[in-house]
Amino acid sequence: MLPNQGPYFVAELSDDTILITRQMKHFPLHFARDVFCSPNLLNCEEKTDWRDCKLEKAQEIELTFKRNAINFSLVVGDVCGRFKQLFQRLESINKKSGPFEILLCVGNFFSDSDKQNEELIAYKNACKTISVPTYILGPTSEVLNKNYQVNECGEICTNLTYLGKRGLYSLSSGVKIAYVSGTEKPSEDKLSEAEYYFTKDDVIAVRNLCFVNKSSASDYRGIDILLTSQGPYGLDEQEDLNSSKLVSFLCKEIKPRYHFHGLSKKYKEPAPFRLPADQTTQLELCTRVISLAAVGNENKEKYIYALSLTPVHRIRVLDLIQKTTNELKCPFADINYKDVNITKDEKSDKQQYFFDMEASNNQGNHRKLGKYPSKKPRIMKVEQG
Repeated sequence: MLPNQGPYFVAELSDDTILITRQMKHFPLHFARDVFCSPNLLNCEEKTDWRDCKLEKAQEIELTFKRNAINFSLVVGDVCGRFKQLFQRLESINKKSGPFEILLCVGNFFSDSDKQNEELIAYKNACKTISVPTYILGPTSEVLNKNYQVNECGEICTNLTYLGKRGLYSLSSGVKIAYVSGTEKPSEDKLSEAEYYFTKDDVIAVRNLCFVNKSSASDYRGIDILLTSQGPYGLDEQEDLNSSKLVSFLCKEIKPRYHFHGLSKKYKEPAPFRLPADQTTQLELCTRVISLAAVGNENKEKYIYALSLTPVHRIRVLDLIQKTTNELKCPFADINYKDVNITKDEKSDKQQYFFDMEASNNQGNHRKLGKYPSKKPRIMKVEQG
């Protein structure tokens, strides 16, 4: 929510700029129309009276569709080499409830058994097809690393693509997806450069990508989806030993509407919580953290999740800050990040981050900073730090 209490006036411009004021005394009802139709803004004084703004029905429908463009996505947990079961289920769901734009995998896609992974051969040889473009996170162990032999575009086979170690993806619908592959690098394993570990540098790079081109605190509304293999620390005491403080830090910083993870192999969907306002935004934005079970799990827990999303930059501010009745206290606000070397200056409640960081992050060494930064999937815009 906005800081302090009392009435306020919020206006959204066509370029997504947000104007906010609390000076609400003696405002006429037509104040907003007078201001925005003035020559200094939209320069359309003939539309000050709402009765002069009526459109043809076809125009209204077209504008409404553009404003509320909806993305239909699927997210799946650990696949563990059960490719036949997953893709058959995917085809059934897509025919019944689709079409879906994308399937995202947040768990281990491959099995540690070579025999089990042979199920993918039929798809690589084009004997079978994958009905929805599928994008997977990277390995979480040395034994799984060998399965990520892909071409320069990250493609494993038709409609199956490895996202890379970290990045920010924009779908054609406008939905933005941030991700970090692997597990947090153990503090005692300082010398390891294993591809399946992520570090503070990876998390900071993704955070900075989310902030690029945001001109002010009122301009940032969070992102739509965060994908991580490992779950966030602080949300569930029973899972904290296998969770990551760096993931919690990233979630708190970039403020996703949905955060999916899959390594716990359990389906959990606790009540949402609000992330506190800081230097990135004046709004308290709502986040839902969802853990997905493994494909084919014995307890028949939920392993595939369907999303119907309007991109966050197209949502009204009043809808973003609307509270629900079952919200939890933010579990990340009081975490001590010193043991993962997060300093005060690196937190968004202490520092302003709205500037273009692409030049300082890329440094011309894309392969070191993340695999396949230049790939151009058919349905999305790719940015990798």
